[in-house]
Amino acid sequence: MAGYHYLDHVAWIDAFDQTAMIVGGMGPYSEPKTFGGKLFAGIFALHSGLLLIGLTVFMLTPLFHCVMHSFHLPAVRTKTARPMRGALVRNGARRNLRNT
Repeated sequence: MAGYHYLDHVAWIDAFDQTAMIVGGMGPYSEPKTFGGKLFAGIFALHSGLLLIGLTVFMLTPLFHCVMHSFHLPAVRTKTARPMRGALVRNGARRNLRNT
């Protein structure tokens, strides 16, 4: 609110309304008049949107993790990970991991 009030020179009630509209996802209801107000509105809108996306991902990650466990999905293996004991190699033969 202070950014809208001081940088765009609007009344406190209008600054509150602008802030509420941006945070609520509706977007600004009037175009900023000054360069500082436009810069603040853009940065504030980007910050609010990215914060919303980040918090949503942070809060939904445990749910996604539980869903993956319920389907028994395997973990993603990297190239540096060692194969599990008894893992099949390309030709279908079992690989002896003791000699690696």
